[in-house]
Amino acid sequence: NHVSNTEYQVDGEFFDFMDDIVRFRDPRGKSKYYDSINELRHEILARGEQGYGLMTTAKWHRQRGKPFRTYAQIDGRGRVYHTGYLSPTGGETVRPFLNSARKTEFTPEALFELRTQTGAMLGPSTEALTEAGRQAIFKRNEKGILEIGTLLQSTTQRDRRIKAFLEHPIIRQFEGEEIPKIARLALEYTRVHNHAKGDFSASNLKKYKTQLMIENDASSSGAQIIGLSTRDRDISINSNVLATNQKNRLYDLVAMDT
Repeated sequence: NHVSNTEYQVDGEFFDFMDDIVRFRDPRGKSKYYDSINELRHEILARGEQGYGLMTTAKWHRQRGKPFRTYAQIDGRGRVYHTGYLSPTGGETVRPFLNSARKTEFTPEALFELRTQTGAMLGPSTEALTEAGRQAIFKRNEKGILEIGTLLQSTTQRDRRIKAFLEHPIIRQFEGEEIPKIARLALEYTRVHNHAKGDFSASNLKKYKTQLMIENDASSSGAQIIGLSTRDRDISINSNVLATNQKNRLYDLVAMDT
């Protein structure tokens, strides 16, 4: 019931730019070069009907401009499976196209989480094993993240912005499947940054309303690797690396924190 009553929207700024990226062919004679580095276009084409269906469905909801729900099924273990081209279980490429239909006040904790998630994507993976490492990674890349977000927000010089996006060092490091996610995170951080104007206090941040949804992965194997490699006692206990009096369920702990 909870899943079936969750309402989503398609972010207009985000979709419009992603749609432009997928459709882009350089009119100035370098189409072969830009086609070769357009990893998002490669990903959508490789998905065939699923890729075409995603972009067409997202465009319909973008033009309609109203909240919508997805159809879901649930199995005996409580796992949720959605149907359709545009749903939360559609994978890394699909989820960034979904906003929550509910607007929520932003907080310093949300800002920390946004920077943490972005830093985790940017890597390097060894440094990104800890929250402190992820925050440091984000700080080093903040300028580039704002550059990407600004490209999505601008409304002039479409071809120049698309080329700058495709050639941006941050975008070049990702495969096509992950480009929508890093672009959506960059767009949201740019929105928050522009709203704050240097004042990231709780009272100022709450004036900004966000519809961004962020996923949290509860993989025990990943947690076990982090626990062993960083000697983090808490995560080692929660993922049953260390001897405990009972079997801990990391999925439950992550769900409660989320």
